Amino acid sequence: MKKYISFITLLICLLAFSNTTSAQVDSRQRATSTIIADGLAQLPAQQPDVYNKVIGELANTGSEGLQMIINMLTPADKGKNATFEYAINGIVNYVTLKENASLKDAVRKGLTEGLAKCTDNANRAFLLSQLQKCATADKRNALLAKCTDNANRAFLLSQLQ
Repeated sequence: MKKYISFITLLICLLAFSNTTSAQVDSRQRATSTIIADGLAQLPAQQPDVYNKVIGELANTGSEGLQMIINMLTPADKGKNATFEYAINGIVNYVTLKENASLKDAVRKGLTEGLAKCTDNANRAFLLSQLQKCATADKRNALLAKCTDNANRAFLLSQLQ
C-alpha cells in the first residue's frame, strides 16, 4: 500500500509540474522534449510508414523542436551526429512536400535561429544546406545577415541565386 501511495504522490507531482510548463504538447499530451526524445529513439526507422509518422511528429514540433535537435549536434570532429542530421534532413524534406508546406516557416525559423547559435563550421555548413532546401529568394538578405562565416556565406549566396 505504501508503494502505491508513493507512486500516486509522484504521479500527481509530475502531472502538476507538466501542467505548469509552457511547453507545446501534442494530441497525446506529450511535451516537445518528449516528442523529440521519442522520435530520435526510433530513428533510423526501418519501415516507411514508421519513418513518415516519426518525421511528421518531429516536424510538428516546429521551431522549438528543431532547435532542440540542432542543440544536440556536437562538433563534427567528435562524430555522433548521424541521428540528429538524419532527423533534421528528414524534417526539412518533409516540410518541402506540398501537403506539409504549412510547417515550412517554422522549420525555416528553427534552422535560421539554430544556425545563428552554431559555432562549428561543419555543422553550420550542414544547417545551411538544409536551410537552402526550404529557403526562398525573398528571405535571402535575412539569411545572409545571419551568416558571418565567409565560406558559408559564399555557399549560401551560390545556392540562393
